[in-house]
Amino acid sequence: MYKVFIDQKPILIVGHEDLSTKIETLHIDDVLNVPEDIWLKPFTNADPLQIVCGSPEVEFSRIFSNHKLVEAAGGVVRSAYGYLIIKRNGLWDIPKGKMDNGETPQETAVREIEEECGIESPKIEDSITETYHVYKNGNKAILKKTYWYFLSYHGSQQLTPQKNEGITDALWMSEQQMYAIRENTYGSINEVLDVYKKHFLD
Repeated sequence: MYKVFIDQKPILIVGHEDLSTKIETLHIDDVLNVPEDIWLKPFTNADPLQIVCGSPEVEFSRIFSNHKLVEAAGGVVRSAYGYLIIKRNGLWDIPKGKMDNGETPQETAVREIEEECGIESPKIEDSITETYHVYKNGNKAILKKTYWYFLSYHGSQQLTPQKNEGITDALWMSEQQMYAIRENTYGSINEVLDVYKKHFLD
């Protein structure tokens, strides 16, 4: 199964064995006939749209074959001060960024967190999940794959937001405060928070 966020709305590409009867469903033939109309349907993070097909991997590759793949990494950072949250372009976010050539996802996650928040040596503890989302860069359609990690941090409480990357604030939040950002963040970030809560907090 693949989950892809398009305009903050999740689309599930599933095989028949993972089909949910509780979610609005399109069959792959419908996607072939009306590829543009799919994205106009009123689906949400709580009520996604699913596309059922014989091979999710094959159809995922076909549907997004005209998109450039960009890989990124970031993570949920926990310290004695709370959880590390940033505000980027007016929305709450988790620090992350694009992979440089030759980097592993883990190296990217640590580097981007350090650069975006002004801290040193956060330590990766575990993998959380991977997310996909689609956006436009000029006339180019981009499919962004982000690797997410859970990290611990034992350094200074002081944070320095990377303002040239559109980050206006970086702060430590309590668990309750972190989950309160849901109404002013990205769909893929809520996905990360949900998976983190399920596997590391519940």
